[in-house]
Amino acid sequence: MANVLAVLGFACLTAWGIYLILAPVFPMLSFLPLEQALPCLAVSKLAEIGVLLVYVRRPLALGTRRWDALVFPGVPLLYLPAFAVAVLGWAAPSLPLFPAALVAWALCGLGDVALPLVWMRLMGLMEPRKIMFTVAFAGALATPFFLFVANAQIALLGLASAAFVIGSCAVVTRFLLTRSFDAEGARGEEGAEARREAALLSLRATLSVATCAVVYGYLLTILYSLGSFPALLAGSVGIVSSGVAAVWAQRHRRESWSTGDAQRMTVPVAAAAVLLVPLCDDVGRGVCAAMAIGALSYTSLMEWTGAATASAEFSLSPTKRQAFGRFAQWGGFLAGVTVAFVVFYVVDLDRLQLVALSSALAVAVVTAFAAYAGEGDRGAGSLLELVMDGGKELVVDPPKNAAPFRDRCEALADRCGLTPREREVFDCLARGRNAEYIQSKLFISENTVRTHILHIYRKLEVNSQQQLIDLVDLRMG
Repeated sequence: MANVLAVLGFACLTAWGIYLILAPVFPMLSFLPLEQALPCLAVSKLAEIGVLLVYVRRPLALGTRRWDALVFPGVPLLYLPAFAVAVLGWAAPSLPLFPAALVAWALCGLGDVALPLVWMRLMGLMEPRKIMFTVAFAGALATPFFLFVANAQIALLGLASAAFVIGSCAVVTRFLLTRSFDAEGARGEEGAEARREAALLSLRATLSVATCAVVYGYLLTILYSLGSFPALLAGSVGIVSSGVAAVWAQRHRRESWSTGDAQRMTVPVAAAAVLLVPLCDDVGRGVCAAMAIGALSYTSLMEWTGAATASAEFSLSPTKRQAFGRFAQWGGFLAGVTVAFVVFYVVDLDRLQLVALSSALAVAVVTAFAAYAGEGDRGAGSLLELVMDGGKELVVDPPKNAAPFRDRCEALADRCGLTPREREVFDCLARGRNAEYIQSKLFISENTVRTHILHIYRKLEVNSQQQLIDLVDLRMG
């Protein structure tokens, strides 16, 4: 039951996220001229960026019981003013609603912070092998949910559908949040407080994420100018991205996924899309924007899977890292929307100037990712050699002298402050097992095994598995 609800709840969250970034051409903002709808969207993201920045600097214990009320009824209440303004705009188009819409959408930005961070924590409490299936199935369901919301021919019906989706998401999230901390015991509320914070994105990774987001914001602003039908088709591309992500995750289920892995497949798509925009007519520009949405959907799903899986395997608290990543993503998106707004609504650039701008954006995306990928690839070979011990399994029996073997392992693990998962890996290493065996026994990815082993080596101040075994052998009870 909980797994089904998790799929439905995350599908609603994903559908709502797609709807929000395309909102300028759908019922919640389509009653305003595009020149006013874009500032509303920008204000929403600006408010979200501000809250995320505060959270990164002063993280709260997100996931404890006092957040239940924020998720529901808190989040729907934050969105309520935007729905009210939209209804007024539909019922009385002559009313001057732009100032009220700005305030309402600033509140939407606040509402858009809590749910994704709570969902990252919830997924970190799931079994690692279930996370990929939850994200994949939810991503596939998100497209029909989005079409259900955005395809309404009557504005009031579309608003009611949107309210139903976000309301359902909040209710399911509240239920799962409460259930997780009631049933999980040490892995729930108390365990969440004891979890270590996941490392933040590096500066290069942050720049790469933000630069890609600039392109997405730029292309989506172009899409807004084409009307609701192209936006509807472009938003539907998400189901293709979900399918690709699901197939990729299934075929590589024993690997870990990172921001770099996701961007490696999507950066060429984003660069090609932005380069082609000045050379295309309206249909071609819609296709380019659809390519960008597909790339963004794929990246988001793979990053969700990788971050949540790492959180579950390492017993980490992922919300601060997730907040920092969303801060970079929405900061870049806001910059892209601003650039496109200036280019297409303030100044009048000719085709050659648009080509120059698009080329500059493409070069920036590729350059930022190249710098980030180079950072991530450094030392990978030496790390593999270090933790795999040449790929050979040592034939070692547990030592029989001194205290019992398990007691000596536990004493050494206590002295060095190993985490529960590191203790499991350490026990296998002390018995002479190699990384391949540990990967199979603990059902964790190869990269995760390597990282655990590296952390254990550093804490024990050893450089090889043989030194670790010798240290256990010498450890007296």
